[in-house]
Formats: sequence, structure tokens, C-alpha cells
Amino acid sequence: KAPMNFRRQSILSIALVTALGAAALPAAAQQPQAQPGAQKAPSADADFVRDASAAGLGEIALSQIASEKATSDDVKNFAGTMITDHTAANQKLSAIAQGKGIAVSTEPMKAQAAAANSLKQSQGTQFDAKYISLMKKDHAKAIELFKKEAASGQDPELKAFAAETLPTIEHHADMAAKLTPGMKG
Repeated sequence: KAPMNFRRQSILSIALVTALGAAALPAAAQQPQAQPGAQKAPSADADFVRDASAAGLGEIALSQIASEKATSDDVKNFAGTMITDHTAANQKLSAIAQGKGIAVSTEPMKAQAAAANSLKQSQGTQFDAKYISLMKKDHAKAIELFKKEAASGQDPELKAFAAETLPTIEHHADMAAKLTPGMKG
């Protein structure tokens, strides 16, 4: 009877190690595949997904820094809104993209990553001014990107996502335009 228990324990141990090993695989290996029968989006739509998701990640990264370092309560509140809204938009975009077999970006655009490094070095109202300037510039680019997809995208779901998200991005641009460094709102 003892050999049987040893054998059962060995099999359970191997199963446990196998299960834990699968859980430790890199995230890329665990990425869900496109749904069978999913239609492949045209390359311009795939470019939109890549650029929009990278831009969203950049907004989140910059705003996380601002939520900690900004001197103005209004700037901190704006940063919180950016984190919430861009996280939600990226999650929705990821869900759409996954069904089409399109990869989303896993990191911000290079320019945004460089801006984040520069922003970390700033302090006080200089920090607030840099962050506000970045938000104005980034949202102007995002508006162009989303307008283009909403007007001429080939994939109906991505085109609808761009059209639905555009008013929020325009609202962000308006909010950023009203912010001034040193505001204590």
C-alpha cells in the first residue's frame, strides 16, 4: 500500500508543478488568440489600435506621475480623470482588438516615455506647467487620430469605438486648456 501512496503523491506533485509552471509563463505566451472566424482588420485599423493603445498608456503613465507630484489640486484631479478614462478606453479597445487578432501596445509611445522621464525631474509649478503642456499636445494628436479612424476606418467596430471615444478626448483637451500652473482649486 505504501508504494501506491508514493505513486499518487508523485503524480499529484507533477500535476501541481505543471500547473504552476503554466501559470508562470510569460504573459505573451498566455495571450488569448483571435476568436475562430474573427475578421482580420485592415492594416490602417491595426495601426489605429497600436497607436491609440500606446497613446492611452502614455496618458496614464504621465497622469500617474502628476497625481503624485502636481502642486495644484485641479491638476491632480485632472490627472485622476485621465487615469480613469484612459484605462477604461484602453480596456474597451483591447477587448475589441482581441476579437480581431490585433495586438495592442504594451507600452507608451517613445515620445511619451521620454516626456515621462523629463517630467519626473520637474518640481512645483514648473512640473504643473510641463504636464499641462504635454496633455494639450497629446490630446490634440489623439483627437486627430480618433477623428481619422471615425471618418475613414474600415472596421465597423473600431470606427464606432473611435467615434464614441472622440467626445471624451475632446473634453479632456478642453479641460487641459482651462488648467493653469499654480492653480489651487
